[in-house]
Amino acid sequence: MRREWALVLILLAAIAAIRALELRPGHEWGCDFAMYIMHAENLVEGVPYAETGYIYNPSYGSLGPKTYPPGTAMFLAPLYAAFGLNLWAFKLEMMACLLGSLALIYLNFRRIVGPWPAAAIVATFGLNHYMYDWVNSVGSDLPFILLVYAWFLAVAWAYRVPRGAPPHVGLLALSGLLAAAAYSTRSLGLVLVPMLLVYDFGRNGWKPGWRSLVALAIFCCLALLQTLFLHSDNAYISFFQFKPDVIVYHLFEYTKRFIVFWNNGYVPALTILVFLIMLPAALVGFLARLVRGPTVYELVPMCYMLLVIVFPFYQGARYIVPLLPLYLLYIVVGWQILLESLPETFRRRVVAVLVLFVAGSYAARLTTLDLGPMREGIGKPETVALFDEVRGHTPADAVVVFLKPRAMALFTGRKSTVWNFAEHDQQLWDYWKSIHATHVVVAERDEPFLLLEDPKLIALTREFVARQPERFERQFGNGDFTLYRIR
Repeated sequence: MRREWALVLILLAAIAAIRALELRPGHEWGCDFAMYIMHAENLVEGVPYAETGYIYNPSYGSLGPKTYPPGTAMFLAPLYAAFGLNLWAFKLEMMACLLGSLALIYLNFRRIVGPWPAAAIVATFGLNHYMYDWVNSVGSDLPFILLVYAWFLAVAWAYRVPRGAPPHVGLLALSGLLAAAAYSTRSLGLVLVPMLLVYDFGRNGWKPGWRSLVALAIFCCLALLQTLFLHSDNAYISFFQFKPDVIVYHLFEYTKRFIVFWNNGYVPALTILVFLIMLPAALVGFLARLVRGPTVYELVPMCYMLLVIVFPFYQGARYIVPLLPLYLLYIVVGWQILLESLPETFRRRVVAVLVLFVAGSYAARLTTLDLGPMREGIGKPETVALFDEVRGHTPADAVVVFLKPRAMALFTGRKSTVWNFAEHDQQLWDYWKSIHATHVVVAERDEPFLLLEDPKLIALTREFVARQPERFERQFGNGDFTLYRIR
């Protein structure tokens, strides 16, 4: 046992060392991170949670609601209190969340597939190229994974009793607390407690069990307090609409995210080949666990993925990353089933080939990672100069229109809203007048925002000013941005 845990600690240390080498200064342009930091600042300084300087634009609601769930801000608040606006400190906390998640993933899966396969899952997930992005981003992704797998473990331990015996009520209470924390970090954490109730109902002979209601009660109380005093999910709920074309699009795009999980950085055909090799095993493993009797390890991902597919806005890899350890679990279970009837020597050879194939793919992908400073984003000199100009040479009550308003608000202390499409120029003017906009920022280059915004919206920032130059006065400019004062 000591040897097992020593090897696990060595594995976690190796992953931590590799991820630490990949940390880069700056931050990419997706400005969710700025919202979390501003909420953390408000918690530390005693300012009302919602007063971030971000002005919600109802014509571009998909950018983000007026407030974000408070869980991530609570993770960041102690570091903000200690170090202020220090992105390095926040990124190290994200990496700590990753390492904690990996330890919890191991504890969850070692009883299901055994120590060595569980360690393989930890290595495959922890060293995947997706993690390169997450440890370099300040956001809800890694804290959410940490809390979800802590919840899985609490539920597993609560039901580690003979069938027919009642689950451990203290651990169920802990699961309710962890579910509320996960929900406060990402709203999709809402699926955890209902799936616990479904699992408990089936395990209890399709009769209600009062002990699981303890988790529900704790979750509901904490979620209600969050809704009353910090953040409401009404904005998210209003987005949900049943659109068959959106669902088909999401099925296609999220399947691509699972394929790209195996990306080697060089040969797309090999990426698809690895996915196709793993897919039958994943299906076999998942279906086998369902047949044996579904647990929260199967119920939660089904419900979670259903909500992700129905949600009208595509979220890229970030919404499926919490499911990837479970995806790897199904693959391992599937291969164990597919290989169990074969001679042991042959099984070992097949496993060795799979390990070498995946390891080679990962090694190739690592050689393509850019370990230098971020070429675009908030740390670029042109961006720093823009923020300095706004902070130093605009009135304290200025309101700035910018493609990334939350980053503008964080780094300048000025209120900010986002550009949006409009059928007529007057619609934009009417909105700007309603919020007392004083300045606009035009994006002079598409490249910084191409993967984050519609190119037509980026071009709109230039075209709108060009159509009516008499209404704008140029105040500052560089190769990336021009700041105008509205006359």
